[in-house]
Formats: sequence, structure tokens, C-alpha cells
Amino acid sequence: QEAVDKTLDDEKLRYLHSYIAESYIKAVPKGTELETVDNLFSIVEHLNKGRKEKPENAIRYRDAKLNYHAGKKAVDALALEAANRFFKQCRMLLPEDSWDTDYEFTFNVYKNLARSELTRGNQEESEVLLNLLLEKSITDLDRAECLYEQTAGFSSLGYFENAIETANRGLAFFDRAIPKDDVLVLSKCEELIKKIHTENPDVWKTILEMEPTDDRAIQIELAIYSELIPDYYLSGMVSQLFLSGIQSTQNCLAGGMDESVIYSFCIMGLYLQQRGKFEMSFRYEDLAVALSERYPNTFGATRGMNGILWCNVHNRSRPEDIIELCLENIRRGKTCGDLYNGCLSYAPLIWNLITKGEDLSKTKEYVYECIEFTSKYNLSLSSGLAEAVLAGWCDEMNPGRTVISVKEMEDKIEQWIQDKHVVSIGCYYTLKGISLYYLGRYDDAALFFEKARPYLRGLTDNILNRLWSVFYFLTILRCEKRKASTSEAEDLKKELDLCMERVKIWSKHGPILRPYLALMIAENARFTDSPVNNFKAARALYFDAVDTAHEHGYILLEGHIHECLGELLAARGQRQARFHIQEAALLYGRCHAEQKLILINNNYPQYLLSDQWAQAMPVQELDTSYLMKASLAISQELDLSKLLITIIKSVMERQGASSGYLFMETEGELFLRAEGIKGNILDVVLKNEPFSGTRGLSHAIVRYVYRTKKTVILENAMAGGSFVFDEDVQKLKIRSVLCLPIMKQQEMKGILYLQNNMISSMFTKDQVEFTSLLASQAAVSLENAILVEELKKVER
Repeated sequence: QEAVDKTLDDEKLRYLHSYIAESYIKAVPKGTELETVDNLFSIVEHLNKGRKEKPENAIRYRDAKLNYHAGKKAVDALALEAANRFFKQCRMLLPEDSWDTDYEFTFNVYKNLARSELTRGNQEESEVLLNLLLEKSITDLDRAECLYEQTAGFSSLGYFENAIETANRGLAFFDRAIPKDDVLVLSKCEELIKKIHTENPDVWKTILEMEPTDDRAIQIELAIYSELIPDYYLSGMVSQLFLSGIQSTQNCLAGGMDESVIYSFCIMGLYLQQRGKFEMSFRYEDLAVALSERYPNTFGATRGMNGILWCNVHNRSRPEDIIELCLENIRRGKTCGDLYNGCLSYAPLIWNLITKGEDLSKTKEYVYECIEFTSKYNLSLSSGLAEAVLAGWCDEMNPGRTVISVKEMEDKIEQWIQDKHVVSIGCYYTLKGISLYYLGRYDDAALFFEKARPYLRGLTDNILNRLWSVFYFLTILRCEKRKASTSEAEDLKKELDLCMERVKIWSKHGPILRPYLALMIAENARFTDSPVNNFKAARALYFDAVDTAHEHGYILLEGHIHECLGELLAARGQRQARFHIQEAALLYGRCHAEQKLILINNNYPQYLLSDQWAQAMPVQELDTSYLMKASLAISQELDLSKLLITIIKSVMERQGASSGYLFMETEGELFLRAEGIKGNILDVVLKNEPFSGTRGLSHAIVRYVYRTKKTVILENAMAGGSFVFDEDVQKLKIRSVLCLPIMKQQEMKGILYLQNNMISSMFTKDQVEFTSLLASQAAVSLENAILVEELKKVER
């Protein structure tokens, strides 16, 4: 078709498109619903290409309606880019007097185009359209619907004050605006919840069997609540949050089911679990899940599941199950176009990854994935949450990027305060406290937990809020704060008892905090009772805690409990301390807790750096031990020349490479900075030669890695693979190759090239991972060493 098109002039081509479109239209039986026409998209594409420059109004209306229905059909097919194109074409075709001649159709065109712009991340364009729509509205119901659409726009931008004000303006049309007075609101909550359950003894069955409503007023009011609820939650306005959920449920019971009400049932469950009525709460959670499955790939299901993931699911589920649900809801949001709520599911995903502590590097990967997604679609709240995790958790436990300064963090928090992003502030302070606890900085951790306290309302009863109770308890047991005056100590004891009681209640209903509870009980026995009389009891409780963490797969926590037990035994001079410290180190290596590895090496060198331990360990554990030593050696070296030698030696000593090269970029060109040759001994030579003059390797492979920033692994380069025809590969008879970029975030710091010309398949999966981990540490150390060298030059 493209070939034929090029042979025709523009007018002939336009005529043919018009002829085809008109022929298709004539074939559609009268009275057919346009969105059911199979070839509607083809009809509209031909119409849009075949239309005259100035068609008559009748044609404009007809074509506008065809584009409109094509847009609706595209939305149903989740073809959101195409839908946006059709709606834009539709608006362009509307005559100037369309608001007067066909108000209802024009209203729907602008509403759907505004919604379409929002799903594509064009919030400003959406807001312009909605302001015009509000100005042109002639009924209160139309105005309420406009205000709902505006609320959705403000929410996606993270403008919670504007969203809450706008939503309540919409609810005022139904005489259902939410008051600001907490006492009045909570009183109303009690009154309405009692009325709901009195009038509907089995409210859950009633809702499940309810038919969908076609009452536009009910649909609009329920839709407003579905946007308002998360705004209240994320702003920490808990009382208003509860009343919104309860009023929405009441409205549903009075008028009929709509998918947008699903979120409300999560809040009903949250309200009841806050009052200790867990069984009733669980029934509302199950109801929300069942309805989300009934309305798959919809805005209502995405919001509803997001509410469940934030507020309810951790009551009874395991972290790995919640992680899967989060990933599914992220996909659902991207599929149906609810990018805002879909992206918000990254938060519980990351929190549950931290809770389980199985792989800290995976946590970091999802944080960067979230940041990339939020940047693309201008989703400020999810972006703030990801930044909070980076600064509060990743920078402490897995340092790698340039750490944000105290001043920059203070400015960021101040901005969050202005934007009412209570949840981001609470997330940052809580995770900072948890990471500092793990790193043994208990007094600092206690300060951050206190800073988090006023912002926990933005994390109402979610998993991070519960982790605050766990780690506040564990931190206070170990910090100087316990040495307060008698009256303060008594108040502190009461607070710790309350934390313990909460965690016991939560653990009674579900498994997620049971390993943490076991550690709390062991630590409590160790630090609050007589150390002489309860040493054996504390030791036994630590053993129980290790078993519980192991059964649940909580690798970071299991390692930490081993370290606590080793610490207890070492203080007593007992030989078993060695085993537990070594076990802790192995577990930290397995879950990629990089900073914990460095600390435990520094704190217990007598247990971890001995040859006896290395000789007694299996090969896999020996690699972990060597990794810890190598990472420590690389991280502590600030002299650039010595660092280059350390990197080559660290990598080649444990690998099957016969030669190794380290390249760095200077003024846009690659230079060879260190070369390692392994014979009877490993010899490393410092160099500073242009890459083009380097001999003994494949230049094509290095250039590929330099250009793409991708790792190359070849089992037998001269026999197969992407570089089999490379002149260097064939001339040198190169077999095994591992070439990888040394990356710090998105910036390349160097290239590491390892080669063996004698043996194929030398670089195994484990060895590649091993080298990648050392390369990550090398990236940070190279940057630091270069800065030190530049400072020395300035001083000279």
C-alpha cells in the first residue's frame, strides 16, 4: 500500500481514502452500535485521511462521532495512544457552536480527551480541558463529574490539598462533603458503621450479589470517593479517610454496585482492624479482592487492589505473596491506564522486599524502575516514595550512588511538607531508622524513629508502620535512651510493652512479623532481665529466632540474629561465637547486604579473616568469604594507582582468566590503566596507553561494551557467538571472554576485560555475578580515588 501511495498525487490519494471509508460506512447496517463494528478503526483511519479541508457541519459531526466511538473502542482494547489520537481528532472536528447544538456529545468528547491526556501523563493539558469543561457545564451533575476528573488530575500530580478541596466541592452537590473536625467525623463514622451493619446483617453477601448501577449520580459520587480516599490516606487525614470509605459503602448499598467502590471496602477493613475487629475486617478485604477479580484490568480494580496492598493484605499474607500481587497490580495499572495507582503499588512491593530481606540488590533495582516510570509520567508521589527508600535504606545498606547531602535531604523533606506528602516523610524517617539499627548506630536510629512518629499517620497500619513498632522496640533496648531518669524509663517501658503487645496481636493473625517477634522476645530477655540468670534463656530464644527466620526465608534477619547471638557468646568468651559470626557473614553475602558485610569484617576480623575458616569452607562459601575480603580491600583504597592494582588482583585471583585489562575514560577516549597477566604468579602492570594501541585482546568486544554498556560473556569466542568473525578473536584464538562495564548508576567509570585463550566456558554464572559485585564496589572506589587525586593536584 505504501508503494502504491507513492505513485499517487495527494488529491487522488485523499479521494481513494474517502471512497474506501464511505464504502465501509454504507456496509454498516443502520442502528448498529458503532463500537461493535469490527473494522471501525479502518473506517476512521480512511475517513481522517480522506476528508476535505473544509467539510460541511453534517460531515464534521458524523466523522467526529465515528472518531469518538473509535476512541472508546480503543480504550476498551487498552490501545491508549490510539484512543488519544481519535479523541483529539474528534475535538478538532467539532463545529464552533457544538456546545450549543450538541452539548451532551461535546461534554463527553472533552471529558474523554481530558481523561486520555491524564493516562498518558499529560496532566497540564488535561487540566486545561477540564477547566473549560467546568466552565461550560450546565447541570450540577455535570459539574460534579468535572470536579471528579479534576480531582483525579490533582491526585496524580500529588497535589493532595487541591484534590481534597476539589473532591469535597463535588461531594457538596450530593450534600455529602467530609467535615474537617476530627471529633465530628469520628462520631459520624461510629453512627454510620452501626447503621450499615444493623440494616445489612450480612453486608458482604449483599454487596457481592448486587447488580451494577446505571444511576449516573451514584456512579459519580462513588468515583469521587475512590479518588478522595487515597488523598486522605496519603495526607495522614485518618478520620476523614474512614468517613469517606464508610459513606462510599453506604452509597453503594443504597444505589448499586460500581467498580470504583472497591477501594472503600479496603478502608472499611482498615477502620475495623484499627478497632481490633479483625474477623470483620478480613471479610471486607476478601470482598475487595473478589470484586477486583470480577472487574479485571479496570481503574476500580487497580485502585481497589492498591488499597488492599497498602492497608490490608499484610494481616494474613507472606511477603512473597504480597510481592506477586504488587507486580500484578503494577501491570494492571499500566494495562488499563491507571498509571497513578498502578505505580503506587511499587511502595508495598519495596517495603515487603525489605521486610523479607532476601535480596537487597533486587530492592534497589525496583526502586530505580519506579523512578524511571514516575519520571516518564510525572507521578510525583511515587517518585517521592522511591527517593525516600533510596535515601533512607539503599544509601545506607547498599551504597553506590553519590549520597545526597544533609542539606539536600532537608530541602527535599521541606518540599514534601509543603506538598503534604506525609507518607514520603514517614517512609524516609522509618527506613533510615531501620537501616541505622542494622548498622549498629542505635542512638541515631532512635532519633529517626522519633522524627517518623508524627508522620506515621500517613502510613496508617501498613507494613512499614508495623515495622516501626518492631524496630523502635529493638532500637530502644540497645540505645542510651534506656538510661533515662526513673519516670522517663517507666514511660519508655510502657511504650515498649505496647509495641510488644501490638506485634504479638499482628503475629497472631498472620506470618509476616513472626520472625521479628521471635527476635524481639530474645532481645527482651537479654537486655531487660538479669544477664546472669537469663543468659541461657536468651541464648535459647535466639536459637528459636534463627529457626523462625530461616523457615520464613528472611535471609537478612537470619544473618542479623546469628550476629546478635555471636555477639552474646563472644562477650562470654564462648567458642560457638565463631560459628554464628561466620554464618551471619555468609547470609549477608547471600542477600547482598554490602554494608553489613563490611561492618562484620571490621568488627570480627578474628573470626572472618583467618585461614582456618577459609580452608574449612565449601567452595561456594569460600567465594563469599573472598568476596567480603575483596570488597573491603577495594572500598578502603583511595590511592588511584594502588586501587587499579587491587581491582585487577581481586578479580583475577579467583577467576580463570589468563589476562585481564582495566580501561578508563579520559576526555572522551578509552585508556588502558592496568593489565594483569597470570602465569605462575599474577603480575599487574600499571599503564596509561590509548585503547587503540592495546594488544592481546578483542578490540571489537571492548568497543561494543563501551557503546552499549552491556556485559559480554562468551564461552568460546573463536567457535561461535556475535564476535566469531572478529579478526582479533580468530588471530589470537580467543576462547573464554568476560567483558563488563564498571557502572555507578547510569555513568560508566571503566571497563573490565577478562580473557582465557586456552580453555572454553571458563566464566560460570556464579563467577560473572562475583565479578559484577566487585565491579559495583570498584565503580564507587574509582570515583572516590579520582576525586582524591584531583584534590591533591589542586593542593600542589
